[in-house]
Amino acid sequence: MEMHQKKIPTFLDICWAVIIWKILGWNKDYDELMGEKEFLEKLRKKSERLSIEEIEEHLLKFLNKWGCRITKEKYDIVAQKLKKFFNEYKDEFFFREEDDILTFDFGKYKEKLAKIIEKLNAIDEIGPTAISKILHIKSTPICDVGYENCKRIRF
Repeated sequence: MEMHQKKIPTFLDICWAVIIWKILGWNKDYDELMGEKEFLEKLRKKSERLSIEEIEEHLLKFLNKWGCRITKEKYDIVAQKLKKFFNEYKDEFFFREEDDILTFDFGKYKEKLAKIIEKLNAIDEIGPTAISKILHIKSTPICDVGYENCKRIRF
């Protein structure tokens, strides 16, 4: 019995995937959020200045566009918990402006990352997709394309 091996995408495959991604507008929500420079600056570097309304307007609406299903009636509670989390863990995020997604030592921060994921997972309405998006948006000014694109390029 012949084993099927996974085909490694060629450069041309990757180019076509990016073109189709852009044409279909699948990155539109990320592009819009990445255009909110003032919000991102606060989220990444000055979380104590973030308002509950900004978290609701920018982050929670974005997460719901990605199918996170955060109940609108609970926006206020979820935003308050996220604000508390961002303030509590503000110095725990490990990407710096000079870091590169391709050379960053993820293993070095494995325990810290697990703790952050556990804390986010404890917030009602925040599941795996939301956690992935929050970590990407909060941690990675070095990679303003979607987190999935970075993983695809790296792995």
